[in-house]
Amino acid sequence: MIRTKKIVAATVMLGAFAGCALGAQVSVYGLIDLGLRYQHKDFDNTKGSVSTFELKSGEAMMSRIGLRGTEDLGNGMKVGFVLENGFDADTGSLKAPLGNRLFARESQLNISGAFGKIALGRMGQLTSPNGEFGIFGVNVNPFSISWGDYISGHSNVMASAATNFGRCDNMISYKSPQFAGINVYAQYSFQKDSIAADATQQEGKASADRYYGAGVTYKAGPLALVGIVDSVNYNSGVNATMSDDSLAFSFGGNYNFEAAKLFVATQYFRHAKGAGGFAAGITNTGSRDALQSGVDGIGISIGADIALWGGFAKVALGYMDAEYSDDSSKNMTRKTFSAGLTHPLSKRTGSYVVAGYIHDDISQGALKAATGPKPSYVEIAAGIIHRF
Repeated sequence: MIRTKKIVAATVMLGAFAGCALGAQVSVYGLIDLGLRYQHKDFDNTKGSVSTFELKSGEAMMSRIGLRGTEDLGNGMKVGFVLENGFDADTGSLKAPLGNRLFARESQLNISGAFGKIALGRMGQLTSPNGEFGIFGVNVNPFSISWGDYISGHSNVMASAATNFGRCDNMISYKSPQFAGINVYAQYSFQKDSIAADATQQEGKASADRYYGAGVTYKAGPLALVGIVDSVNYNSGVNATMSDDSLAFSFGGNYNFEAAKLFVATQYFRHAKGAGGFAAGITNTGSRDALQSGVDGIGISIGADIALWGGFAKVALGYMDAEYSDDSSKNMTRKTFSAGLTHPLSKRTGSYVVAGYIHDDISQGALKAATGPKPSYVEIAAGIIHRF
């Protein structure tokens, strides 16, 4: 009798849970990206060169797992959520650069209706490829922001107003309804990184780094365009390192010829804390005297996805010219090139092989670390991505 009661109770609980999940339309999703990667860094000075060969997680796309759900409130209104975290599939550990967060990639609650969509929480900035509000990456480059460290995504030749084309904490985002192929976006973060902030920063105050941005997308048949202006109001606390707020104007898009899709991206940036993404670009050293006003510059990338053997051949070129905002004699130019192949193995599994090259020309003293006048970087990778 006791065993029967336990079975009945368990059945009722499972049925109730299934009913709730069905009503709220909750789903679990994610992907695992694992492969092999070779990197060679030639510093072009007495430091010589460094080569590495390793098993690598997330070369093309960060391995992740998440929950998402929606509930219909009636009268055309819906509430939804996204909770997502990244991890290193080769070790099973949380993705370290995202900090001590349970849902580091996205943690947001949203409400949508005839007015559009409003989301609150941690989510991707407009110039990132992350989530619904990351409208720049996938629209302007076949490698999005970048694959690995030295594959020619636009992050290797452009500057990020917020967190390396990533995400912001304490964010309010808005997406308008579509009208004549146009969507308008707006974002504001009361404090873009709560974990990295020191004790002097207070959310919503001038002592905190606050991000804002506005963007527009246009879609008409095979043509897709996107334009964004965004900035960081750098904190004015006792540990402030920047005297001027950043400002970036980004524009790009793609045109689909069916047999090939062409991409282009351009950006003008001022007073950015860094330019060039993960590679050794001009970066903020944390010294107010050395880099009081950040870096200014332009970045350009062009690329293509070409249908080939049931998959795509990818190719991209990039160029950047950047200098210190308060000392134009300290500057760097960068040239990038990448090519690769992607091929689907099933509806949920795909493979890739890709290679990238970066070459920098740095004026003496432009980098505090003095990596050398003409360093170069090579990366070759191959892997498999499985979605679930």
